[in-house]
Amino acid sequence: MDRTSEAQLGGNNLGSSHSYLYTALPAGKWFRLVRLYPGGPKDTLECAIETFELHVAPSYIALSYVWGDTTQCTQITCSGRRIPITLNLHHSLRRLRKPDQEVWVWVDAICIDQTNNLEKGHQVNLMGTIYEDAEYVIVWLGEDIQGNATLAFQTLVDVSSIIQSRSESHSFTSRFQPATFSHERDFFETRLNMTHIQSVEALYQNPWFTRVWVLQEVGLAKKAVAIWGSSAVDFSEIALFIYFSVYVPELTSALGHSLVSTLRGTPYHALWNVWCTYGKGTWVENTPFLKSLATWIITNCNVDFVMLLEASKQFQATNPLDHVYAFLGHPKAILPETNEPLWEADYSMELPELHYIVACQLARSSLNFLVQVQYSVGKDFDLHIQEPSWIPRWNIHVSRSPHAFWEAWDASLRVISKRPPESHIIGDELVVSGLLIDFINFHSHTFECVYTSSQDKDMWTWIETCWDLTRIADNIRTHIYEDMALAAFASTLCCVYRDLGTINEWAAWFCDLCCQQNPLFFAEKLSHHARECDRSSIPRPEGINLLIFIKHYCEGRCFFTTKEGRWGLGPPLSRPGDICAILFGADVPFILRPQVKQGHYKLVGQGYIYGVMYGEAVEMWESNQPGIQKVDITLI
Repeated sequence: MDRTSEAQLGGNNLGSSHSYLYTALPAGKWFRLVRLYPGGPKDTLECAIETFELHVAPSYIALSYVWGDTTQCTQITCSGRRIPITLNLHHSLRRLRKPDQEVWVWVDAICIDQTNNLEKGHQVNLMGTIYEDAEYVIVWLGEDIQGNATLAFQTLVDVSSIIQSRSESHSFTSRFQPATFSHERDFFETRLNMTHIQSVEALYQNPWFTRVWVLQEVGLAKKAVAIWGSSAVDFSEIALFIYFSVYVPELTSALGHSLVSTLRGTPYHALWNVWCTYGKGTWVENTPFLKSLATWIITNCNVDFVMLLEASKQFQATNPLDHVYAFLGHPKAILPETNEPLWEADYSMELPELHYIVACQLARSSLNFLVQVQYSVGKDFDLHIQEPSWIPRWNIHVSRSPHAFWEAWDASLRVISKRPPESHIIGDELVVSGLLIDFINFHSHTFECVYTSSQDKDMWTWIETCWDLTRIADNIRTHIYEDMALAAFASTLCCVYRDLGTINEWAAWFCDLCCQQNPLFFAEKLSHHARECDRSSIPRPEGINLLIFIKHYCEGRCFFTTKEGRWGLGPPLSRPGDICAILFGADVPFILRPQVKQGHYKLVGQGYIYGVMYGEAVEMWESNQPGIQKVDITLI
């Protein structure tokens, strides 16, 4: 077994001759492990640090945790010398220590010399392999100060058990409900009393769920176990509860708005965007419901590195560079032709430089990263836009910005044709080939989905405003959707994609929703158009909740009409005269703002335009239909 022992003395953060001094790691794939010595509950923590090549290391546990307050530190004794660690890490190591045998542990704060940026970058590049090769990963959630852990974990197990025992199938589709649990409504509502709900909410509000590094650390694990105080549960139970809270309406109803909002924040982003996208060999593959969800995501969505970066913005990192570096162990961060990462971690790099490098590298395979350009609602675009406009700031989540989407569409036929982007970069400018298909002429105000008792009333007011806008636009030029106006309107508000049903079905479901929640709007403005669809023969599947779709896709966006009679959703800073474009290499349309210099544009943001989301505009151009022109577009 190739290894070296570290037991040398020297200066460290403690400023003492008794502090620990790291020796340089050998070149290649070497890393350190902590040999945690046995001890009783009150014994001093003692360990040794040893260095191994990755492929010959002993079986070890990898720790996933939050550092905690770095001003409150204690010490661990390492080969007779001292290493300062946070109290949270100290508590976790005490839980991991066994009374009668040694434990090998990998933990970043001890195994990486935190004062050495060069070593940090090298070890971050190996971190994917480190977590992937661990026997299992321990998710340390901290001490259970309020005494919530036992009840919270038991609630997860009980809910999972009742749902799985009643489910006829473990397969997921876009309409999938694990089962219809109307007969279990009493179980959820009586068993999940306020105490249960509060304990579970305390679990998912744990700071661990806000840390960007946990996405990779757990995602790569063969097996993961969560420990909170003295209680433990298989991590798959934590993920399953997130899953069921979204796809079992009876459970969603019983949990209440506060807990559901928490679950649909960072926990759901972690599950959907990251944990279910690592592929074979992880704990997700050993959990039937989650494996089915993962299979559906990989089959139906264009899973790429952009999907990981979209999740990253929701989480926190002490170093903003880690919003990118935290995913270098993901399969989508590896170039298949060389088996090398897209880029190397380098902690000496400035943040704008990293973002530029990431954007340039991603542009080689697709332009979907452009969907992550975000601006604050209410800002004046030309005064506040950062330069260049096409480079996202992946460390910033703009409040009330719209949810990015691109995974299920193919506006430029990039996916079906497997064509690389027609783009190149000159300095700070991105030059792409694209189709200029239309201009915005009218737009609504931005829909702000504020969770109050008047939320649905405000939403319906906004929807009515959008419908009225289509009537105003029709006075100038009739829309292109002919007798499918209601289907086009409903599909635009819900950003429908093909796997979710036909446009006739969506029109029928939208009519039903209007009849139930806003009958006056339906009677006065939609009833005439409702003749387009046969509502009686198209029951809405339990898996389709139009309100969720509308709120998710419309939040932070405006509805717009175009000069040629199209309808769409655009970024909050859209305005009349902005151009609707299809960029070759991107899977959704974009809204561009023309600049004084011919052919130069600023990127306003992504859009949804009904009737062009699956390459229809490209097909029109290829068949030489008028009104569509291919040009070189310079994004500045």
